[in-house]
Amino acid sequence: MSAHDWDNINTFASVVEWQLIFDLNVLLRNHLRWDPSNAMQLLAYTMHRGYHPDFELGNEPDSLKHAVNRTVSSKDLAMDFRMLSRILKQSPTLQSSHIVGPDVTRSKKKSLKYLKNFLYLSGDVVSAVTMHQYYVDGRTATLDNFTDPSVLNFLKGQLSEFVEAAKEAVPARPLWLGETGSAWGGGAKGLSDTYVAGFMWLDKLGLAAQMGIDVVIRQTFYDGHYALIDKELNPTPVIWSLMSILIIKSDYWLSYVYKTLIGNTVLKISSSPELSHLRLYAHCTNYRRSAYSKGSMTVFALNLRTHAIALELLQQQHVGNLTVHQYLLSPHGNSLTSRHVDLNGERLQLNTDDSLPTLRPHHLPAGRPIKFPGMTFAFYVLVDANAEACMDNKIW
Repeated sequence: MSAHDWDNINTFASVVEWQLIFDLNVLLRNHLRWDPSNAMQLLAYTMHRGYHPDFELGNEPDSLKHAVNRTVSSKDLAMDFRMLSRILKQSPTLQSSHIVGPDVTRSKKKSLKYLKNFLYLSGDVVSAVTMHQYYVDGRTATLDNFTDPSVLNFLKGQLSEFVEAAKEAVPARPLWLGETGSAWGGGAKGLSDTYVAGFMWLDKLGLAAQMGIDVVIRQTFYDGHYALIDKELNPTPVIWSLMSILIIKSDYWLSYVYKTLIGNTVLKISSSPELSHLRLYAHCTNYRRSAYSKGSMTVFALNLRTHAIALELLQQQHVGNLTVHQYLLSPHGNSLTSRHVDLNGERLQLNTDDSLPTLRPHHLPAGRPIKFPGMTFAFYVLVDANAEACMDNKIW
């Protein structure tokens, strides 16, 4: 990586108002200890340019033996993190940078033991505890995997074990999915970059929030079969970056709708037990990014069946007379492997000036059941809910 590359990365992050987290190479070592000399060259240039990234150190350390036939013990990694912390604290401009980690793989007995040992030994060095998670192997994944409740249910058990292990060691630390996606190994070609991948992504966002995960970082934004944007020079919609012309994919639009409508206060919601293929989540509506007022609620739902469901949204004080705005996301052309998505029947795409489109809801008649089509997902804003929990909630 050249200085020019580093400038481009930091400039891009600044322009789009992202916080950059850079992962340093923990496998540059002097015997049992990390060798920070290469990292310090990068840090010196970073300080000179006035950049303020956060940092990770190493990637999936519990599986290094399998990946590259190397090992770094949890004890040694904890000492390495402490070394990085001391180096950053010596810098006037980087001493406030956060360190997150240790980026262990999905919760297995071996990985959980590694995680707990690392956290006990690293103490308060990490600002957030991170784990990676994928559902299936991208080389063998099938279309049905993406809408199979038993596959989606893997996540709840994995998150439960992760949360329990981390809270036992460092009770006050935020918990992150530091890298996650549908399928490991670069994603599933023709699946992870199409409409059907949205079922895994949206269900993960809902379940992670329910279980107290503060941040979910999706693999990947750029490159691989699971990228949100593509570098192929295809017809519009396109978005310009520092590097090339990029095609926006369906999960990008799902994320855009989610960030527009969903606030960070999670609400309790229940459904009939026999509807195992209906998955429901509820949050206070994001009043900063949307035009909705405080007190509004947003329910997002996934219908994993092939046929429509009659959905009735009830709130105790309204009993079915709520005003509901629907944002139904369906595959453009009715194929689950479509690379484009419709919002209420209209294809989502950038405006002619390359700006993001306005999200226009479909107004549903109050008091009537909602016809929720099979194999789709949707957001329903309860406009006049006046939910007490949402009147004073703070939005990021």
